[in-house]
Amino acid sequence: MSGDTYFKLLKKSQILEHVVQLSSHVGKSEQQVQRLQCEQARAQCVQDRVFAELEKYRRQVVDAQQQFLGLVEALTGLCMREEEIQETNEAGSPEHSIVSVEEQTLLDLERVTSPTAGASGSTFETQALATVGHQRVLQLEAICARYERQLVGSEAALSQAIYSDAARESAAKITQLEARNQQHEADKQALQVQLELARGQVAHLQDRLAHTQERRTTLEHVRYFIQDLLNES
Repeated sequence: MSGDTYFKLLKKSQILEHVVQLSSHVGKSEQQVQRLQCEQARAQCVQDRVFAELEKYRRQVVDAQQQFLGLVEALTGLCMREEEIQETNEAGSPEHSIVSVEEQTLLDLERVTSPTAGASGSTFETQALATVGHQRVLQLEAICARYERQLVGSEAALSQAIYSDAARESAAKITQLEARNQQHEADKQALQVQLELARGQVAHLQDRLAHTQERRTTLEHVRYFIQDLLNES
């Protein structure tokens, strides 16, 4: 074999070996690309599910907030009516509020809303609703206590009238005080029922909102983690 033929064969052998190496490298690269594509598809699927869960819990938060707002408005209306009754009894003429229940509720929510709070929108609204709801419960408790004091006063006045020497004059007063006493007792019982119902509803909605917010926060962390994985890929 001549020297030229040997070097030609050697060169062809080297080229063939290089082609084989390139082919092997391309095969490995294709496998790696397929693996990365599969991982990316799985991550995208998980991310889609996380987004769906987040949207579901977002709707649940909004629904719970709407229920909570309805409860706060109902309590606000009840407190406003009781205050008007009290003013009528004290002043002798009704004083109707020029502010509606919805406007008063909005004003109270804005009053307890801190412009420097760092919470997210939904959590921030929930905190404001919980604060105003708690204030309404305290107002109802004060109204119930006031009825209790009025009831005690009526009972004392009734006892005094019963033992009065002027029986004829006391008869009308006794009848009036008995009627007022019965009305105060009925109003007190009705308010106590509404107060207990409001307490239960406020506690239930607060627990529900807290659980939903916790789940939402967890899903947000999962979403950011998956997004980081996708960005690294």
